Amino acid sequence: MSVIPEGDTTALKEILAEEMRGEVTILLFVKIGDLSSEDARKLLEEVSSLSDKIKLQIYDFEKAQEVQKYGIARAPAVTLRGKRDYNIRYYGVPFEQEFETLIEWLIRVSKGSAELEENTMRALRELGEEKKLTVLVTYACPQCPLVAQLAMRFAMAGEKVRVDVIDIFEFPE
Repeated sequence: MSVIPEGDTTALKEILAEEMRGEVTILLFVKIGDLSSEDARKLLEEVSSLSDKIKLQIYDFEKAQEVQKYGIARAPAVTLRGKRDYNIRYYGVPFEQEFETLIEWLIRVSKGSAELEENTMRALRELGEEKKLTVLVTYACPQCPLVAQLAMRFAMAGEKVRVDVIDIFEFPE
C-alpha cells in the first residue's frame, strides 16, 4: 500500500523532473523494529522512486558509523546530501504538513542554492562561530513548514549553521 496517494505521485514526479538539477542522496537513520522508523522507510522509498536523481541510503541507528559522522542524535532521522552535507537534520517522519518541507529541501539541495538575499547570504557566510538552530514542528501546524524551510535555507547558505528540525509528537522530550 502506498504512503503517497497515486494522484500526488504523478504531480510530484512532474515537479521534481522540472525543478531538480543535481543528484540528492537521502540518508535515513532507523531503529530496527521501530514503527516510526518503518513509516519513514516506506515514505522515503516512495519519494526516492519519484526521480532518478534521488538515491536512498538506510542506516541502522544502533550500528552505523555514519551516525557519528553526521551527528545523528535519535531515530528516525533524515539528512540529505547534494554537493555537500548542509548540516540539516530532520528528526521524525516528514508526514502531513512536513512533507512539503521534505520536497522543498530535496529541490533546494539538488540546486545547491539557498536563494536568500545577498546581504543575508554574506552575514551567514561570515559567522565567526558555529550556530545551531532547532525548529520544533508538528503535523498540524500550518506555519511550521515555512519556519523549517527558512532555517534550512540558512544552513545551506552558511557552513557554520546547523539546523535540527524535530517533530515534537515523535520526540516530546
